[in-house]
Amino acid sequence: MNFWKMVAVINVVVIPITVAITVSGMPHFTVKAPSAFTKLQNLPACLPLGNPCMKSKLPCCKLTYQNSYLRLGEVPTTCFKFGKGICQVNQSIKNFNEYSKLIEQVNDTNFQELKNKYWLSIPTVYTCPQKITLEMKSG
Repeated sequence: MNFWKMVAVINVVVIPITVAITVSGMPHFTVKAPSAFTKLQNLPACLPLGNPCMKSKLPCCKLTYQNSYLRLGEVPTTCFKFGKGICQVNQSIKNFNEYSKLIEQVNDTNFQELKNKYWLSIPTVYTCPQKITLEMKSG
């Protein structure tokens, strides 16, 4: 006969609140700090911008903002594996559409090939240095 033991670990933080003052029917609260034995565990669900992400299973965090019309918006981010290997805003990645197509095809054997293909898809501008002569006229 097999006996299975199921264990659930639930981290609950209880912060006691005490009413300090009541002014015109509205209670004001004083928050006491949790006691020393309370263990706070805050596991990240995503990687912040600028964090290394090449070996991580966590996604990059989306940036959220509130505009002047009080609407929440999101700025998509991604791990730029063909670049610095950090979480970046999608708009900062040149030719993002090509990058997103190629990164979906990456496996253990073709990473460098697809990385080279991506960088070849980026138009490069060569600026030829020019000699400029300035003449000053007196007079």
